[in-house]
Amino acid sequence: MTDSALARAADDAALDALTVSVETLAAIPSRTICLQLSFSKFGTRRTLDVNRLDISTTPTLPGKKRPKKGDDAPAAEAKPTDKTLLAASKRILESTELRAVGEVMGRAKAYIEVRAVPNSIVADGTYLVPIARVDEIEAELEGPMRTQFDAAVDKFVAAYPRLHDEIKVRLGDLYDEKDYPQGDRAVRAKFGMKKRWLALGVPDQLQTVSATLWEQEKQRAEAMWRDGADEITAALLGGFGDLVEHMVDRLGYDEDEEGNAKKRVFRDSTITRVETFLDTFKDRNITDNAQLNVLIDQAREVMSSVEDPAVMLRTSDRIRDRVRASFESIKAEVDQMRVIVKTRGIRFE
Repeated sequence: MTDSALARAADDAALDALTVSVETLAAIPSRTICLQLSFSKFGTRRTLDVNRLDISTTPTLPGKKRPKKGDDAPAAEAKPTDKTLLAASKRILESTELRAVGEVMGRAKAYIEVRAVPNSIVADGTYLVPIARVDEIEAELEGPMRTQFDAAVDKFVAAYPRLHDEIKVRLGDLYDEKDYPQGDRAVRAKFGMKKRWLALGVPDQLQTVSATLWEQEKQRAEAMWRDGADEITAALLGGFGDLVEHMVDRLGYDEDEEGNAKKRVFRDSTITRVETFLDTFKDRNITDNAQLNVLIDQAREVMSSVEDPAVMLRTSDRIRDRVRASFESIKAEVDQMRVIVKTRGIRFE
């Protein structure tokens, strides 16, 4: 067998390992559920009536500067601007308290994203959540996240009268009282955190209405999962690959001005990201990719072999180099899988 034939056979074997079985596809809807999460908050932008603006333009030839005050040269004649060509907006409030509310919203979404299944099957603001992670996510959203959100809103409501008075002065003639809710209750009503858990699948009730329609929807759902399964596998592979690459990079060295090896900055957040990914991967791997499972187990074994990695990976060169070598080995296998997925695609049985 020629070298090219051997390489082709190796690629085929790798693709077989990435193939998603019919049984696995059929089980995906029963292993996942949709979470719709939405936030609302006080909006700080309003459309501005351009007719209230005093706008004029003075033509300037290319390469020439506008005349300064006191110059003897006559000023060019100002020409009116067609305001129908303009659009303008104003900020009706500036607040660190409001930014803090947005930061809580961002943390809540980030928390779910690293525990949900990556996909484009569901719409923005909806997450495909493994059943095994529902209790954990529900507890976090209804516990710490809702507490933090409500506390941030309380601080904004308390600061609102002062913020309103400050911006009223700054806006001058562009201030409009109708832009501002009056009273704590009206201000608080601008904020909200809502969620819904929804099943993703063909409702059984449809079969009692029309067996034909139910079968059509069932086939459409199966096709959706077939198309989505390769994306899920590729996204998990890509996320793991990026994480491994970041570990290899952060555990590396730079040279200082004298040519000596200098450790790169290694933050606790890197450890947190790795540990979270490894901890949640089994539930997120709803396509049951065995090859990825093996690599995840290797990474988990490497991390578990280090006691207090946040400290030891900074202080022990021996452990640092050993862990980096292990992740380099894992990275080589991940890179090979990513090339195959990108150039040849994933097939289905």
